[in-house]
Amino acid sequence: MSERRDQEPRRAIASLPDSVEEAVLAALELEDAQRDEALRTLIRRSPQYRDAIAAWLAKEQVDVPLVDAAATAAPVANASQPTSGEADDAADPPRRIGAYRIVRLLGRGGFGSVFLGEDSAPEPRQVAIKLLNHDLNTKQFLRRFEAEREALQRMDHPGIAQILTFGQTSAHRPYFVMEYVPGDHLTLHCKRHNLAMRARIDLFLQVLDAVAHAHQKGVLHRDLSTNNVLVAEVRGRPQPKIIDFGLAKSLASPLQGSAVLTMQGTMMGTPEYMSPEQARGELASIDTRTDVYSLGVLLYELLTDQLPVPRDLLRAQGVAGIAQVVTNHQPARPSQIAPRRSRARLRGDLDWITLKALAKSRDDRYATATEFANDLRRHLQNKPVLAGPPGGFYQFRKFVRRHLAGVTLSLSLLLGILFAMTFSVSMWLEAQDARSDLQEMHEVLQAKAETGFRLLADEDRLIAATSAVQSFSPPWPEKIPAMEDWLVRYGQKIDRELSRLQDKRTELEALRGSAANGRLPAEDQHLLSALLRLEGRMQQFTSAEGELGQVRRLLSWSRDIAQRALSEHAEAWSTCAQQVKQQHGFELLPQPGLVPLGANPHTHLQEFLDLASHGKDEPLPSRAPNTGELQFSPRCGIVFVLVAPGTLRMGAQREIGLPQRDPFAQDAELGGDQVMLSEFLLAATELTRSQWRALGGDDQGDDPQLPATGIDWDTAGVVLGRWGMALPTEAQWEYACRAGTTTPWWKGSEATDARAVGNFGAELQRVARLEPNAFGFFDVHGNAAEWCADGYLPFAKAKARNGDGLRLPPPPVRNAERRIVRGGSAVQGPEAARCAARNGESPQSRNEWLGLRPMRSLLRR
Repeated sequence: MSERRDQEPRRAIASLPDSVEEAVLAALELEDAQRDEALRTLIRRSPQYRDAIAAWLAKEQVDVPLVDAAATAAPVANASQPTSGEADDAADPPRRIGAYRIVRLLGRGGFGSVFLGEDSAPEPRQVAIKLLNHDLNTKQFLRRFEAEREALQRMDHPGIAQILTFGQTSAHRPYFVMEYVPGDHLTLHCKRHNLAMRARIDLFLQVLDAVAHAHQKGVLHRDLSTNNVLVAEVRGRPQPKIIDFGLAKSLASPLQGSAVLTMQGTMMGTPEYMSPEQARGELASIDTRTDVYSLGVLLYELLTDQLPVPRDLLRAQGVAGIAQVVTNHQPARPSQIAPRRSRARLRGDLDWITLKALAKSRDDRYATATEFANDLRRHLQNKPVLAGPPGGFYQFRKFVRRHLAGVTLSLSLLLGILFAMTFSVSMWLEAQDARSDLQEMHEVLQAKAETGFRLLADEDRLIAATSAVQSFSPPWPEKIPAMEDWLVRYGQKIDRELSRLQDKRTELEALRGSAANGRLPAEDQHLLSALLRLEGRMQQFTSAEGELGQVRRLLSWSRDIAQRALSEHAEAWSTCAQQVKQQHGFELLPQPGLVPLGANPHTHLQEFLDLASHGKDEPLPSRAPNTGELQFSPRCGIVFVLVAPGTLRMGAQREIGLPQRDPFAQDAELGGDQVMLSEFLLAATELTRSQWRALGGDDQGDDPQLPATGIDWDTAGVVLGRWGMALPTEAQWEYACRAGTTTPWWKGSEATDARAVGNFGAELQRVARLEPNAFGFFDVHGNAAEWCADGYLPFAKAKARNGDGLRLPPPPVRNAERRIVRGGSAVQGPEAARCAARNGESPQSRNEWLGLRPMRSLLRR
């Protein structure tokens, strides 16, 4: 039966015409939002193939909400695992491909994954290996994959990443091996090294020469963008290299049938760099001038640090509107929006050259990349450019620049004649005065327009910078390069822009103060209001508590604490990993932000200190000489216990003789399911006030070792999530609480037993004052009640999933209105604090008896 189900999607794709199948492949190359819109458009245009497309997408494990209704007919029961029997490359990359050892996954596209490989013979070298994704062995995928390989084989140029070899894996998946380019993409390289305008143009000329070589070999790239041009260091000099010929098209002889690899009306490529004809899907119109347009976008970005069509404007239209925006939007001249220091350099030749490459009509662009490059070189040599105006004054100005010495001598002779022409000179000066007035008026208007453009750019930059900050939590060491890049790309620029904006605001306020009626013209008043609003937002952004201060703190913590801790405690991590492997049978990687404290001598479970919640300059906790138990100082960070994997029967039963019998069991505790739990980290104590404050929570009083309470469920999740923590699931909490026991309380079956290990007084008490259970957890009965991650649902209505035990309600049941609370509190008594006792609270609840116990999942390879 399973074999027949696996064959159904393959029959579905076989039933699609080549053109429709290729349209699906093209959509998969797009980003998520564009991909979904492209597939909706395709289904509206070809509704008779809806079921076949949905079945194929389900087979290829592509999650596309727009075809869920049709895809339900496709077999998706095992969608979480590859159906071919092979491992998923992103989660479990192959160890070797051909003669190369795989180091890591570099990227994954719609039909191919790229790995960093290493060859040990005769000398170690790194390579990039592109491997066709598993199960994508249809004729169209194979043709596209082979077309990219053949395109690379045709070319031999230092500006194009070279193909080294190719072959098939033991599972008959084709791959090819390319030169590995370890540098930044072109625009980031220029920004990171603060390259001057001439150096940027020189690098771009190398890109033009490489594209010209590809065109001479009969290959169009069709997806030239800054992400597909990397800069490597070759013999001490920067060398741009073009990569990713996945959308390449032959100009003459076919690339494995590439002529049918696209469908009329299908948009393929990166929207910001697409020519109008490419955005409209006009295949017959795509030629070398299509690549010239993309190169024009790249030059525009190098000269101005901005795109000719703003990304927000383009993406806001959706896939259906991209072609219209690209076709109709007229970009500003580079000299209008470039940084002020560069504008004079761009006016004239570079404005004309860039806009000629970006012409909406193909006939108005440079015909080839060579023609584009020659015009740039003419500009650098102070010769007239093809893109410039044909007027005589322009030709004369270029002549003067080339022959400055001779022209200077001639002008000195002319000055003698000019001195004799007093009347003519005076008339000329009057004309110049009038012209200066006009020029001054023009410059004032242009300055206002430039300020408006700068405001729009600054608002876009603030939005992009703010949204990127969320990705830096938790701030593990591998995110250090991204945070450093953010500070260069956003933090420093916005800080500088704030100073410029304040100068402009001061200037306008001075004009208002000097006006006779104390009022500005309407357009200046609107500009001043916009400046004041943006200034407030930028001041908030650059403040110590704003996004800039937040990223600086995260970067400092990641460098100075998390990264240093991993290196300083490397030996302790190695010892800990060996002990875990011997005792529990699984591999433990070093966990960022934690320090191994060794195994508890009584529980034999490993314990770890969390550095994010640990007090500044607070020493690491030590063990008592007589008992070996950890001694918790007032500002000690969270101590996590590594809980081994195991099986749990949740809840309780009332009948005598049954396991986990509990005479106090409530109806909500009956009928619990059995769940298999993976290893996880859980705090040995309830979260303290000191730890909550260190993680970014509010200040709750003077006694740092009392449990932190009065925290709602949502706030707990947000604060813990910044540091890679979460609330435990109900299953994880009960498993840790029971510690292998089956009695109502881990200590025994009587309320007096519970009172010996739990606080049931009128006040909260400091954590870790009473006896811990067999796993080393304190205060699981009484003291502060503890939030869990799950919704408060009957066991029968939602099954706990294996792994972490999270209880998810099936459709159409929505999220429960209440969330699980476990462990009881000091004012509820022992019966409410049993191992199986369940309670529910609104996620917004905050009270002085409700706290939490953090959990961390383990990072794995």
